[in-house]
Amino acid sequence: MRDDKQTPGVTPDARTYHEVVAALARAHEWRLAERTFAEMRAAFPNHDPNVLVVTSLISAYGKGGQWEKANCAFETLREAGTPVDTGVYNALLSAAVSAARYREAQKVFDRMPTEGVRRNTTTYNAVLTSLGRQRRLRDMESLRREMRRNGIESNETTFSVLITAFGNAGECEKACALLEEACDTPWVYKSAVVFNSALGACVKAGDQVLARRVLTLMKGEGIHPTLVTYNTQLMGASALRDWGEVSDIYRSLLRSGQQPDAITLDCLCGIEKLQQANDARLEQEAAACRAMERAVAGDGTAEGAVGHDTVSPEVTTASTSASLDGVVPDSFRPRNDLGDLCERLRVVVAEETRLVRNPPGPAESDAGEGSERGVSIGASSATARRGSFHNIPPPALPGAALTFAYDALLRALHIAGRGEEVERVFSDMQNANVKRTVHTYNSLIASHEARRQWQRAGDAMARMQEEGIAPDAITFDALVDVAEETGQWDRATAWLEQAQEEGHLRCEDELGVLDLHRIRSAGTAQTVLRWWLRRMRARALAPLDATSAGRGTRAILEKTVLPSVVGALADQKTQPSQLPAQIRDLPEQIQVVTGWGKHSQVFGRSPVKERVLALLGGLNSPFDVPEHNIGCVVADRGDVRAWLVRDELLSLVRFLGGNKDALKRNFNPKSAGTKK
Repeated sequence: MRDDKQTPGVTPDARTYHEVVAALARAHEWRLAERTFAEMRAAFPNHDPNVLVVTSLISAYGKGGQWEKANCAFETLREAGTPVDTGVYNALLSAAVSAARYREAQKVFDRMPTEGVRRNTTTYNAVLTSLGRQRRLRDMESLRREMRRNGIESNETTFSVLITAFGNAGECEKACALLEEACDTPWVYKSAVVFNSALGACVKAGDQVLARRVLTLMKGEGIHPTLVTYNTQLMGASALRDWGEVSDIYRSLLRSGQQPDAITLDCLCGIEKLQQANDARLEQEAAACRAMERAVAGDGTAEGAVGHDTVSPEVTTASTSASLDGVVPDSFRPRNDLGDLCERLRVVVAEETRLVRNPPGPAESDAGEGSERGVSIGASSATARRGSFHNIPPPALPGAALTFAYDALLRALHIAGRGEEVERVFSDMQNANVKRTVHTYNSLIASHEARRQWQRAGDAMARMQEEGIAPDAITFDALVDVAEETGQWDRATAWLEQAQEEGHLRCEDELGVLDLHRIRSAGTAQTVLRWWLRRMRARALAPLDATSAGRGTRAILEKTVLPSVVGALADQKTQPSQLPAQIRDLPEQIQVVTGWGKHSQVFGRSPVKERVLALLGGLNSPFDVPEHNIGCVVADRGDVRAWLVRDELLSLVRFLGGNKDALKRNFNPKSAGTKK
């Protein structure tokens, strides 16, 4: 849209700009929204932006976590004397919540009545979200009572926020009670979102009975399960290592016409964090039984009867494992043990193959669907008003289910460490002319990654692109990781740069902050960190030579006298946008977010933090782990600059002393002494 409005002969008006800013806000593109707003001001210098376009800009800033910018836009609007309504305040309130500025959010909320601005359901939902993220459950209940007193009706978002908060706190019974209240509230329009929130709460708590109750309520309301519903079910069944249930759920997913994604395949093979939590619950139950048996036998003390609270899964004995109906804790099983899941998925592949060869007739395919597509008798009036079966997925393409069945089998074989079988199954797909997807190739490339076969991983990438399949972040993560871990550091950097050109693995959203939350593997994290350090070094050297910044020491060596460089810069008419960001333009504290702190929401085990600490420590960097947030490493901006410039000068001295490889230091692991 931004490009089209620049077409010769087409003159955009203020409404055009407003629609573009609003669309960019919905797409979480705050930088483009800001740029479009600036273009509008330049195009209409005598026209003050109306409240709607500024509200969209504030919303864009909020979704990007830019609280200061959002607040500045809001205050500018007020200073201009423009009346601000509930919508503007709600946008500002959401911006504060998105940026985790919870105190500021409370101030905005408290300020609304004094400014004569009415609060509505959206206002309260934003504050409930803030309280939920802070685990302030009692305050959430108090605020809900205030909503009732003020005649503010709850909607689906209200219930979803409350259910999620109580679910995250482990109070799944309260979450289910809220779901039932939502179902009994006739004016609440319910979609799968609120049911998925409750289902997720039950799965995290390991309560399968309540999870089934949620699914029953969902069916009673005539809500069709979404992909999130199936993913959550898979997560719960794999946490229990009930591989028969896992394969049945996946089979139902395929029959529903849903299209599995990367999260589906992760949930299929088990989320380690949930599996460990389930093992801990089982161990506590077993320890309680043992304490009870000792007490009954008369050889246990009162302390022994309650001692199960301190028993750790790491001290589980073989006899304990036998008492858990064959469930073996993680400390006694390989991480890649998926039981008979691979064999069960082979059965699913065989079933889908038969369906492709002998497709059912229309009467068979429609059998049993009539009752589902109508509204259930017990549905609420809001659902009855809807009058149709909600969230029905579009019809699947012929053979799509077979492709997805193969994708699941390939992922399970890879997780199970059966790399050669991955290649054989992939060959079977090719021979049977079954369509491949990005997930197909991701499993193949990941199997090469696990076996350190960087050349074969690259060949798979080439075949993938020849078939017209676009790689995603997972593809590049595996390619970068296998190159990094096998010492192919230049190749790893090349893969990273290609990924960034295609919109993936862009970890530096803000200057001075490297966010590794979405990085899956240690090798990729190390590559990204090396790339980022080179950028930081360019910024540290920019005051010395802005034209050479970003090209390393070799470019600086070409300038024999520093004053001549300064003179050349003075004579140049370089545009500011062409100059690299200097170190002094960065925030006072430089930060690397590893995404693995004590409050991390990342599932599974991540070696990213350990690798980051190892590389930065080996390079004698000034970065340290702060006590208040162990999920990141931080350093003072001045210390970082001194470290980068000092090491660059040492590299120069070594080069002049005859070490021709000194300028290729490039923050590689060998220079840090990092062992892999």
